[in-house]
Amino acid sequence: MGDSSRKYKKPFDFKQVAVSFSFALAIVFASGCSPFHTSSGQGSSNGTSGHHGGPKGAQGLACYLNGCFNTLPIADIVDPNHDYQYQDPKNFPTAGLRGQYIAPAMVIDLNGLNMKSPLSANFLLGDFMNVDHGRYALFSSNVLMTIQKMREELSKAVYITSGYRSPSRNNQTDGSAQWSRHMYGDALDFSSDRPDYNALQTLCQKHQASFTLIYKTHIHCDWRLAQLDPSFYNATPPPPLAAQETDIVANDVAAKSSIVELARTSRSIVLGVLIGEIETEGDLNYSWSIRLPDQRQIFSDQAKIELPLMSGFYKIKVIVGGSIQIERHLDLK
Repeated sequence: MGDSSRKYKKPFDFKQVAVSFSFALAIVFASGCSPFHTSSGQGSSNGTSGHHGGPKGAQGLACYLNGCFNTLPIADIVDPNHDYQYQDPKNFPTAGLRGQYIAPAMVIDLNGLNMKSPLSANFLLGDFMNVDHGRYALFSSNVLMTIQKMREELSKAVYITSGYRSPSRNNQTDGSAQWSRHMYGDALDFSSDRPDYNALQTLCQKHQASFTLIYKTHIHCDWRLAQLDPSFYNATPPPPLAAQETDIVANDVAAKSSIVELARTSRSIVLGVLIGEIETEGDLNYSWSIRLPDQRQIFSDQAKIELPLMSGFYKIKVIVGGSIQIERHLDLK
């Protein structure tokens, strides 16, 4: 799914965000419901340990540019197949990021909602939270506001191919990361008309994306280091990174967990990349730059590259997805 050139209302004036949002909330609370009001009391607690959240029965509100939705505690959802079992953040490999991987406390029940409900001038509910990916969902209001700004800067259609995914749906998705940010509501896979993926990556980075990956057919951008949306999470803003924690920058973590693999034959060597803990849903963009022992320079954009076998020093550099840079020096006798 995704944006098109469609317009549901006049383009949103972001200078008026604070005023308009406050006014909308005033109307919502005065009326006791939201424009996209969801039914209350959906289900009861199933008592599973993977569900964490606020008081049972408590409801909240998640508001976007064009409307609001009721939320309910994740502890209260109907989940007989344990589709919403989040991992314990204590098991996340990078200690400095564990606070960003807590389970959500609240979710939106998509059951009965119109997936074509507009959330902004160019995007629909189903673009970010689709019942096909799980009955319950969440998505960061800040990320939605960001992609709308990016859409307006591009002045052309943006097509969302993946937003929120339940843990179960994520596990069923080929190439998905164990700790995918799609499960936490702050990641997007998207494309555009006549896409220039390097330009889209630069645009995501301009808008403070924490991590990006370029694929052959789309780009992944996520905001894993940004404050979690308080509409869904019981979390405090993350503190500034201490000097000893600077290695938790997502690109560096991915590079350190990825390696260049080598297969040797009688006449050649074949190089590939074993990707670490990142999304690999589709064909990633590769950029190889290799200096051979005879000083020839070889370039390739393929996932694997075959090189002539010779004695001496190979200097290998590969950039995966436009973000992950891996270097290796190989000395063959």
